[in-house]
Amino acid sequence: MSVPSRVLLWFLAGTVGLSITLVLLFVLVDPEVYRSELEWGASAAFGRQVRFEGPIAIEPSLQPRFVIGRFKVSNPDWASRPYLAEVEQLDVRVSLLSLLRGDLEVISVAFKGVDLLMEEGPESVNNFTFGKPGEATVVPDIERFSMEDAVIAYARSREQTHDLLLEKARVVNLPGEPITLTADGKAQGADVALSLSVTRGEGKEAALDPKTLLQRARLELKVQAPEGGFSYTDYLIGRKATIEVSEFVGETQPGGPLTLSARATLNGAPIKMKVAVDPLSVLVQRPEGPWGIDMEVLGSVTRFTAKGRVAQPFEGRGFDVAYGLVGQDIQALLPLFDLVLPLHGAYEIRGRIVDRAKSTDFDIQAKTEKSEISGDVLVHYDQEPPRLIAHLVSERLYLPELIPVGTGMNGGEGRKRVFPDYTIPLQQLRELDSEWHVNAKHVYTDAGELGDMDFTMTVRNGRLVLDDFSAVGADGSRIAGTGEIDASRDPAFTQLHYTAEQLNYGQLLAQAQVTELVKGRVDATLDLSGTGNTRREFLSSANGRVILVGGPGEFGSRVLDLWAASLIRTMLSEDWKEQDVTRRNCVVARIDVEDGVARTDSILIDTERITIAGSGTLDLDNEELDLLLKPNPKDATLVSLASPARVTGPLASPKAERTKLPAGRLGLTGVLAGLVNPAFLILAFSHVGGDKNPCAAAVEEVSAMDAEE
Repeated sequence: MSVPSRVLLWFLAGTVGLSITLVLLFVLVDPEVYRSELEWGASAAFGRQVRFEGPIAIEPSLQPRFVIGRFKVSNPDWASRPYLAEVEQLDVRVSLLSLLRGDLEVISVAFKGVDLLMEEGPESVNNFTFGKPGEATVVPDIERFSMEDAVIAYARSREQTHDLLLEKARVVNLPGEPITLTADGKAQGADVALSLSVTRGEGKEAALDPKTLLQRARLELKVQAPEGGFSYTDYLIGRKATIEVSEFVGETQPGGPLTLSARATLNGAPIKMKVAVDPLSVLVQRPEGPWGIDMEVLGSVTRFTAKGRVAQPFEGRGFDVAYGLVGQDIQALLPLFDLVLPLHGAYEIRGRIVDRAKSTDFDIQAKTEKSEISGDVLVHYDQEPPRLIAHLVSERLYLPELIPVGTGMNGGEGRKRVFPDYTIPLQQLRELDSEWHVNAKHVYTDAGELGDMDFTMTVRNGRLVLDDFSAVGADGSRIAGTGEIDASRDPAFTQLHYTAEQLNYGQLLAQAQVTELVKGRVDATLDLSGTGNTRREFLSSANGRVILVGGPGEFGSRVLDLWAASLIRTMLSEDWKEQDVTRRNCVVARIDVEDGVARTDSILIDTERITIAGSGTLDLDNEELDLLLKPNPKDATLVSLASPARVTGPLASPKAERTKLPAGRLGLTGVLAGLVNPAFLILAFSHVGGDKNPCAAAVEEVSAMDAEE
């Protein structure tokens, strides 16, 4: 039996016992004369010492009324205060004729000004257990019961006290009619309204049996939270989840499920929750669980459903449910799904959640408009922080749904950036212990299929380590490498080591929405490390190198969109035919990166009739470019039609203008030094033979000869 039910029955039984004493002793006499005898009788009835401090009055009639002023019921010695309860006034009316026949018929009982504190003390004792263990509390029918201005409090081991301020409560138990209960008050600052109707059972006492009452109950409970709502915050695999409930309603019909609904917010997003559990007739038989559960949570763009069983409902553990999640924005609901599948756009996720003693298993079957992802996520709670192990596979993965292309806008400067920023989730990495195994086939973008992707990633002690990353393109390209983000440091330290073979950079440029008019492949080596809590901070401190070696390709006739016609027009005379530079033999670039500045004197682009050499810098912090390009026609008769160009300004929108190179090779290094004198370049190319990349050979020759001099 619950604590409130136990105390209520005890209170009623004691009140009735006191009434009997009053009737038998003082129908015809002044009760004040026998105050001490009354206190003794009341103490025997309540099973605790009772002290009367207010007046005692009796109105003799066939339904005598007894009014007792202020009285107190004592507490055990270990309790926090001397009295379990203090009552300003008790008003009892009984049937005298029934009592004289040996039956007790209570017409009404009314309490006013009640202060009741129930406590649990050390060694599992409490102040609200009365009588002998196992002894039944017999309570006769009471036609009308009321309580006004009551404070009912409960404290466990002198921890925080939970108060119920009962403004008014009424129970009506008339023969032949349903038993009704209405109550209004406040609990934990919330307005509470209760309405209960119970169909009468067989026999006099059956209707008051708690189990029978709940089996036949028609219940409505409304709770309006105080300003700010009831708030609950927890962390799910490093992700903060805060629920604030503003309104709560509980309803049930006889024999039907208990339905609980609420208006709330989850991490600030408004949601509506509705939960249906077993009927009250079932719940009273196993109040600690397991319970059947059918849940629905509605967000502005999300719907979550779950149906199954929960073994420990009050602890929120032991779930075994089939779930479904559909919507437009996964970040609006359930941080775990946002963490495992950071999807963008419409999605549908279904599966099963099984919560065991020390772990929870999430089966995932996810679909979006263009992707399918499935797998298993196991969360272990027997360690701190919890450990997450995920195995995910995909037969069709549209990359922009997981990694949307950023706009690259810099809010502070209001200009477009080529490298979109990204903030490393430091706190999540520091709190997360996880292991990810991902295998995706048919990864694609709007520009076409990229191929298959496979990697293992671990996050532990703030360190994200990407091992054995490999991607095999449908066109034969390959990418392999490793990466690490150490978020245990502040700022975070990042290092990347990747190599690519036959990478289709034309497709990548199309994917990045730069241009669709460039075709070709390149071998690339990227080796960078640096510190920073954002992508731009990392780039501004990066050190390392980038090497690009590409074979044949072509520029479309409208590739001038890339840096527009201004660059080509700057370097070449109007008499130069545009199509002469569209087919490219090869491209080579060796770029050193130091403290966020990329420097090179080894850019070489070779076409059928012209070779362009480049040298310059790119500040990765502000994306300011300073590049010198020197075109050199292979036909000596066309040399006069080509001029050097200097490209400066933001990488997203640079400007080109003609310039002059210093006479001879003074001040020039690398490929540019060779391009001052065309004969030097020809000498470099003359050493190329067999299958050797001509651009790579040219760079090697120029660099070697420059070093010798």
